[in-house]
Amino acid sequence: GSWLFAFLAVCVNLAHSFSCLKYSHDTVMSRSTEKTTAYQAEGESTAAADHAEDVARRLSVELRKHIRALAPYDMFSHEWFVMVESLQHIASIALMEQQVPEKPGTESTLWEREELVVRFILEEGKLNMCLRLLLAHVEFKNQLRKQPEILDVKVRQTGVDAATLRHKLNMLEYSMGLLMKCALNSVEATQTCDLPLLYDLCA
Repeated sequence: GSWLFAFLAVCVNLAHSFSCLKYSHDTVMSRSTEKTTAYQAEGESTAAADHAEDVARRLSVELRKHIRALAPYDMFSHEWFVMVESLQHIASIALMEQQVPEKPGTESTLWEREELVVRFILEEGKLNMCLRLLLAHVEFKNQLRKQPEILDVKVRQTGVDAATLRHKLNMLEYSMGLLMKCALNSVEATQTCDLPLLYDLCA
C-alpha cells in the first residue's frame, strides 16, 4: 500500500502546482486587463479634452466673427436684420459668461477671465460704436412715438409687416442693452468708454 500513498501524494502535489499556475495566470491576465483599461480610459480622456479644446477654439473664432461684423448699418436694411440676430446670439453668450462665478478672494483682469464677448468687443474697437448704435436706436424710438406713421413708411420700403419691425427694434434694444451692461461691469471697458456718449444715453 505504500506505493498507493506515494502515488496519491504525487497527484496532490501536481494538483496544487496546477492550481498555483492557474492563479498566477489569472492574476497576470487580470492585471494586464486593468492596465489596458486604464490606458484606454486615459486615451479617451485625452481625446475628449482635445475635442473640447478644438470645439472651444472654433466657437471662439465664430464669436469674434459675429462681433467684428457689428456696424452702423442703415436701419431695416438686410445687413441690419442680420446684425440684430447676431446681437441676440452675442448677448446671450455674454450673459452666460457673466454668470460664471469667480474664485473668492481673487482679482483678475478681463484678459484672465472667461469673458470672451467683452474682451473681443474691446479688442475689435466696438464698444463706443455699440453705444452710438444704441443711442441712435433710442432716438428713433422716441421719434416713432411722436410720429407713428414713420413705421408705415418703413413697412412699404421693406415689405416687412409692422409687428415684425417692432419686434426687431425691441430685440436690438434688449440685446444691445444687455451687452453694454455686461461690458460696463468690466473696469477695462469703463476706461475706454466714451463717457459723454454714455451720459447722453442715460439722460
